[in-house]
Amino acid sequence: MNVPYADNFLKAATTINQTEAMKYLLEYQAKYKPTKTVRYHAIFDVGQHASKKRFFIFDGLTGTVQPYHAAHGSGSEGTKNDGWATEFSNTPESKMTSLGMYQCAEKYVGKHGISMKLDGLQSTNSNARKRAIVVHGASYVTESGAEVGDSWGCPALSMNIITTTVANLKQSSYLYVYTNNMPKK
Repeated sequence: MNVPYADNFLKAATTINQTEAMKYLLEYQAKYKPTKTVRYHAIFDVGQHASKKRFFIFDGLTGTVQPYHAAHGSGSEGTKNDGWATEFSNTPESKMTSLGMYQCAEKYVGKHGISMKLDGLQSTNSNARKRAIVVHGASYVTESGAEVGDSWGCPALSMNIITTTVANLKQSSYLYVYTNNMPKK
């Protein structure tokens, strides 16, 4: 694969069982921006329970990965409110997480403090800007895992890591939001 740092991204993904998701992300980059050097990418595995560290930031230069807790959209739990994201939508006002590939865009300061806008790149998340789906910090997400809440569809991270996360991902990284480990109903 002719993408800068591809081997390092894949090496890091293998250590946390995210190889297939990273392959998909890198294939996407190879198709649309093959020569763009991007040091950081992220994967949000919403198929894992909200109590798990499931938002992964990959450093292609060093071949390392940092896992973090993250909240998914409150509407994605349906009526169960059990920490499992099982329903997904691209519809405004749904409060659901939208699956698919995102381009990380500009940093801004809003009602959640430092945040980062996202551009949805697929039909499953093409309304990201319209829905104001962004990466932001939230007091209900902690790195101890003791308290993980639900956003209105945004990937929400701990306030302790949001500044660094946005600084690393903004303006060209990809964020792939996916699931393949749905709980049995």
